[in-house]
Amino acid sequence: MPAGACGVTGWPASVDRGGCSDAGCLPPIRTWELEIAPDDWTELAAEIYEDDLWFPCALTVEEVVYPGCEVRIQGASSRYFPKTSLRLRFPEDADHPGFSRNINLRAEWADRTFLRTWMGYETFRRLSSIPTPQPRPLFLTLNGPDYGVMMEVERLGGSFLNRNDRDRERSLYEAERAPPYGGLMPMESHAEYKIWDGDELYTKKAGDRDDFIDLIALVEEALWPDYLDSPSRADTRIARTGEVLQLPQQVRYLALNALVQNRDHVQSNFHFSIQEDVDGVDRWEFYPWDLDSTFGCHRASGYDETLCDVMIYDVWPYGGVAPGDDEPIGHPEETWMNLVIHLALNHPGCDDGFRSEVCSMLESDWWSSDFAATVDAMAAQLEPWVERDLQDRSDTIEDFRADVALLRGFPALRAEHLRALRGATRR
Repeated sequence: MPAGACGVTGWPASVDRGGCSDAGCLPPIRTWELEIAPDDWTELAAEIYEDDLWFPCALTVEEVVYPGCEVRIQGASSRYFPKTSLRLRFPEDADHPGFSRNINLRAEWADRTFLRTWMGYETFRRLSSIPTPQPRPLFLTLNGPDYGVMMEVERLGGSFLNRNDRDRERSLYEAERAPPYGGLMPMESHAEYKIWDGDELYTKKAGDRDDFIDLIALVEEALWPDYLDSPSRADTRIARTGEVLQLPQQVRYLALNALVQNRDHVQSNFHFSIQEDVDGVDRWEFYPWDLDSTFGCHRASGYDETLCDVMIYDVWPYGGVAPGDDEPIGHPEETWMNLVIHLALNHPGCDDGFRSEVCSMLESDWWSSDFAATVDAMAAQLEPWVERDLQDRSDTIEDFRADVALLRGFPALRAEHLRALRGATRR
């Protein structure tokens, strides 16, 4: 990066992991044939909010039959959509065609391009060494007729940790969508970190599923004491937090979320695990998840072609930082913030590193050229399958092409916006 091009140099430069952007390097699109009893499917479609409603199914991929699966509806707000996402699961040690025996099939109905999730994870992979789920598109049929284009996204659990050279016996948590959400702030009792008002607040995907003591220690012995020791909300201290978080990696994680304009990770849709770092010290790291709400305001009615001018923290409430000194935070308040984001992006050293990371990413080959080339290659591969999908959001294939063009042009517009913010005063 040329000196002075976009702020001061902070953390070590991001890692460009390379890879290829031509169509020959992209995941092939295969047809998955799902069979479920018609009456069972009718009941599933009628009870879309029941997480415990599983029905038997069988799956065929390229003439290989995988019996013994179960299926349910998956998602949160996406359950309102005309085309719903699905979760399949297979028994322990059973053959299956997925990344793991628990298979996430995302309908991606809100995204006309079917590319935002894939490009979001690919951006994390190209510009960092942060453990990142694997995605791949496929075409699903249901009891014979077409169901449509789906995106299989690797579940974050023990297999994911293994693949990324992490210890699958260590704790891996997911922040859930139950109020007061996963803002990593103290609860009134230790039991409430797991269940609050009848809903799960955090769930464990790996490690001892009933032992939350390490999460409680993170919040009550590091994050919250640093918050209380901070002179103001705009000038935070991270003495304890810096000891228990992989801080440079966390700043890079936040910079990547800013780059792709991920507005959906503040209090849910992120995973975090305590793992041994290169120095043999146990520290927490965070992983991306659910990246469909990225690369613009494509979900909001009337905003399909806008950029949503938010970085991570320049506009509250989408930033994740505490609002003003006169507003209470923490349980039972439902303030839309995240204590890790707040401490990091209001600490001068971390904030400088964050800005430097963003600027380095803006000048990477991936963001300046390879992103657009990959969008083109993926779109060309997807187009015949999108044209066949009668349940997608596009009325015509021209709608698909128009949204692909918007996505292709996003990096240049985002770079212009983020560079304009480089001199902005921290909150």
